[in-house]
Amino acid sequence: MSQTPTTASAKAGEPHVAARAAGLWLGVLVVALAVLWQGIGTAVVAHVVDPRWGTFATFSAFLSASIIAVLIYAVRSRRGQAQGRAVRIRPTEWVKLNLVTAGAFACFYVAATMIPATAASVIETGLGPIAVTTVAYVQNRGRNSAKSLLYPAWVLLAACAVAWFVFAAQESASAHQLAGILLSVVAGSCAAGVLLISRQLAQRGVSALSMSVARFHLAWIICGALSLPALMLGPVDAGQLIAIAGISTVAISAPILLLQWGITLARPLHSAIIISALPVVVLAADVLLGAQLTASIGVAMSLLVAVLLFGLRRGA
Repeated sequence: MSQTPTTASAKAGEPHVAARAAGLWLGVLVVALAVLWQGIGTAVVAHVVDPRWGTFATFSAFLSASIIAVLIYAVRSRRGQAQGRAVRIRPTEWVKLNLVTAGAFACFYVAATMIPATAASVIETGLGPIAVTTVAYVQNRGRNSAKSLLYPAWVLLAACAVAWFVFAAQESASAHQLAGILLSVVAGSCAAGVLLISRQLAQRGVSALSMSVARFHLAWIICGALSLPALMLGPVDAGQLIAIAGISTVAISAPILLLQWGITLARPLHSAIIISALPVVVLAADVLLGAQLTASIGVAMSLLVAVLLFGLRRGA
């Protein structure tokens, strides 16, 4: 039986479609693994590292992530594995990627000093799906239905419910609570910007490794500046700082680099949904390490997990 040109063209495109779908699902799995790793690592760092050295641990994590990325890039270049005509990040893209990365982490860590870290985290990550979907809706107005905003809105509502129960569990409200909430919202918006910019760069042909080489510099500079007061307060144990840097590298840097790869493969909305589960992983790891869990927060977190799983199952 002879094939028409249309049929032959469709069959020729099937392998490409299958490969693209496989790449998207690989991205989902990589993001999920990175979120699991980062959540457990965050809980471990919180239990092992003294609060005085929290900013130094973050500084170490971002600096080591930059160094690791640069070293891998240099080794690959020397071995000829990097393509000679590799697509480079433009200066404006470099600035935007550094700004949203630093904004996400700096605003989050400042917010975590004003409100409970669980609340700051769940607000930040819960905002991701609605931010990503809203940007896509505005960019494709007339082609996307407003119904596409419905599910991300449910994710945000579930995240807000968790934050509300966390605030309710406090004995007294903080004077800086509103500022902490606003900073968490800014952090979430910047985190969504990381997802969108990374995906755009990947579609232009920029590798995840090149993004990692460029992305973290402003973050480690800011965190380094924030860690100076702790370093200048009193005697410093060099061995302790080296241990903190080592823990930060394994618990924070490695999953961040893995996440950077994953978000360049997966769709931004899928990445945002999975990242929204990060507070759940941190809370579960905290409980395993001995932290107390109230019934109300446990129920709210379970609701958030159910909403996230529903979205992934239906393809968001």
